[in-house]
Amino acid sequence: MKSNNLTLGDILNSPNQYVIPVFQRYYRWDQPEWEKLWESLAGLQKPEKTGRHFLGFIVLVPEPPSPGKLTRYYLIDGQQRLTTLSILLCALRDAAIAASLPELADEIAETCLIHRHRRGIDRFRLYPKQRDREHFTAAVLRQTQAEGRVGSAVRYFDGRLAAIPGAGTEEGLRAFFALLMQRVEFVHATLEGENAFNIFKSLNSTGVPLGQADLIRNFMFMHVPVEDQDQFDDDLWKPTERRFEDAEGNLDAERFSAFFRDNMMRDGEYIPVTDTFEAFQSRYTATGFDPFAVAADLKLASDWYAIISGGEPDPCPEVESALVGLRELESSTTYSLLLNLYRRRHAGSLAESDLADAVRLLTGFILRRLVCGENSRGYSRLFVQAITDLGDRPVENLRRFLEARDFPDTPRFVEAFVRFNLYGSRYRKTVLEALERSHGHKEPADLRNAQVEHIMPQTLSDAWRSTLGDAAEEIHSVWLHTPGNLTLTGYNPELHNKPFAAKRLDYQASNYVLTRSLADSGSWGAVEIQSRGQELAKRAATIWPGPAAPVRRSEPRTEGVEPARYGLRRGYWTGLREHVAAVGSPLKLRAPTNTYDLRCGRIGAGARLHAYITLRHRWISAAVIFDGKQAKQEYQEIRAHREAIESEIGARLHWTNRPDGKTFEVVYRNPVDPTAEALWPTYFDWQRRALETLHRVFGSRVAKAAPAEPGGSPGDGLNATQQRHVEYWSALRERMTESHSPLKARKPLPQSWADFSIGHHYFNLAATTNKTTGSIAVILILHGSQAKTHFRALEAYREAIEEELRHPLDWRECPDASLSQIEFRRHGVDPTDRSAWPDQHRWLQENLEALYRAFEPRIKALKMDANPVELITDT
Repeated sequence: MKSNNLTLGDILNSPNQYVIPVFQRYYRWDQPEWEKLWESLAGLQKPEKTGRHFLGFIVLVPEPPSPGKLTRYYLIDGQQRLTTLSILLCALRDAAIAASLPELADEIAETCLIHRHRRGIDRFRLYPKQRDREHFTAAVLRQTQAEGRVGSAVRYFDGRLAAIPGAGTEEGLRAFFALLMQRVEFVHATLEGENAFNIFKSLNSTGVPLGQADLIRNFMFMHVPVEDQDQFDDDLWKPTERRFEDAEGNLDAERFSAFFRDNMMRDGEYIPVTDTFEAFQSRYTATGFDPFAVAADLKLASDWYAIISGGEPDPCPEVESALVGLRELESSTTYSLLLNLYRRRHAGSLAESDLADAVRLLTGFILRRLVCGENSRGYSRLFVQAITDLGDRPVENLRRFLEARDFPDTPRFVEAFVRFNLYGSRYRKTVLEALERSHGHKEPADLRNAQVEHIMPQTLSDAWRSTLGDAAEEIHSVWLHTPGNLTLTGYNPELHNKPFAAKRLDYQASNYVLTRSLADSGSWGAVEIQSRGQELAKRAATIWPGPAAPVRRSEPRTEGVEPARYGLRRGYWTGLREHVAAVGSPLKLRAPTNTYDLRCGRIGAGARLHAYITLRHRWISAAVIFDGKQAKQEYQEIRAHREAIESEIGARLHWTNRPDGKTFEVVYRNPVDPTAEALWPTYFDWQRRALETLHRVFGSRVAKAAPAEPGGSPGDGLNATQQRHVEYWSALRERMTESHSPLKARKPLPQSWADFSIGHHYFNLAATTNKTTGSIAVILILHGSQAKTHFRALEAYREAIEEELRHPLDWRECPDASLSQIEFRRHGVDPTDRSAWPDQHRWLQENLEALYRAFEPRIKALKMDANPVELITDT
């Protein structure tokens, strides 16, 4: 490598041409980078500043010399800086023209932008990539107006140059030109006999980081002869990239990278996201590949990918119909498996009807497991693993593979569906619309504007309470959000909480079969909801197919020989115990055994931790088991806070009672293949963290629940502060119940806050007290992976909301936390003064309900994200 320090003038005012190779990224700098550069240049203009300003490396690889031609260098590092400075020089030349200084304008152009006596592409001192070329050459030649990001940069620098000292004068413009040419310095490095692409990868250190798709594109172009690169780009690469561009032509690099990864995994080898490029490079470097053949295969695969992801319909109506159902579940983890199946169809080894069957199997597997409370984590590996089992009978083998991994059978699915909290699922409208379409009418109703309607309303009126009878609260709690109590309407706000007799008249005129059939019921309560739920469940079982009966497989055993599973379990528990000890975890694991479970210590007098490894169903899990005299009461106390617990953990748990009626269990599952011993270290880490999480989350609640012994009072076992908290929130809850507040307070706990559900995942209201600051507050809490997005969407209505409430709110995005909150606080109160409680409770209720009225409609209008709930911390 040859290197020396050169000024910008030395670099540009030379008999050289600098070509940006096709494997380089496009021009990416935008206003933040332009401003940073300008600030550096502005600093140089200060009188106290002397010397030069260093702008980093310019790394070049020379092209072999040809007699009579320019010396051409490929620009490996420094593209963004040199391109931006050239654009700035275009703007400076334009400023000279505007100031009627043609000699200065020609000097700038002919010493920095063009070779005056050259023609064609040799005319340009800097020659960019094809897709930046049109806009850049327009800026250099001034024959047309530069557009795109280059044009925006020209306009940005036009504005900046209008404010320099002596702007619009020859003295001022020449001084700035001299500053650029003489005081902006680079380390100019020339690499001879090197692979330009490899140097590019190692030296790229500034600007926008290289993504996996960038690296793959560059790797491909590196293997294409220079003279063929434009044709390669036009015929093969550009059509593939366009599949991942938005309406404005901007490439979605994340989706493009995901495509490369999914396409490579279609052969059954799992690839971590961060290893996408390395896997691509190692696969093709080792085979001496033909880049044209690989690009042609990528182009074909991108056509399939567009169909799978919903960008285009499948040409076969049966396959498209099946794909619609899968797309609605938004399961991109199936894409690699589907690409494999599409390749088989393309090769003629898979019939279209079989492809449709395979898609329906995947849809049924995902939906049935969701309804039955199974964990979806691990799907990204699971569906890739399935590819290796497909063989020459892909549909039948896929069915066997899924059935061996806890594919819920129809009786189990039907039973779970009846009581499933469908309204709380992101698929609620998807499921109801599929049930409606399943009636197969020749002229189906338009579902685009359909809304989900609760038949028994979310807020019970006096008339509804009277209809439901003494068990109204229990019926409402158990059946409110289940499928049997949900339907589709086009006029949800009009129905609201009308009595069923009034709703029935509206239902009779509905265009939706699901809704119109409700008019046949004379009343509405638990029996009707459960009966309708059963009917819908049976219909759902045909829409989302699966095993008709439980699938059981026995393991062959040789007399006198310990089954292989015993040794595997013992080995697994031994490894887990060693892992727990190595990381210094406080968990106390018992000695390894050959059973499927292992005790991991207690978290309270009535609760213990267990770890499970299940070979038949293929999962590992962590669990809390409640036993002892007070097990049922303690379990029920804690289960009342199920939503908050699952939000804090970030996953759905399985809450079950054992057949003996005395033992209760809460299980946190992870569907993996326990026989894959190479992955055991990963499993150990997950299971240890899961056990520690359960210990933390349940440990505090087991202590707080403190169930009373028979004959004792609810406050037994609480200190004075905890007792006061329970009484404070109990009084508030009683006040809100008596006044028929639309908000439902959860059971009072011995803590300084109380939660209130508002009927939407990732949002809840809270009331808090703070003795230290002498204040009480009402807070809207936003949590989950989209908390920041939802916060900003709501903040757009800040002025209107605060005008409705007639007071300002404290909007806290909390960028370093997984939640955001919007708060209204009252100071100058003493939460320990019982005589002041009525006034404090009045204030809390009024303002909780005011926040509910202001925010609930706007929250409802938000498009809820499909990502799982993340950690929610205490307020």
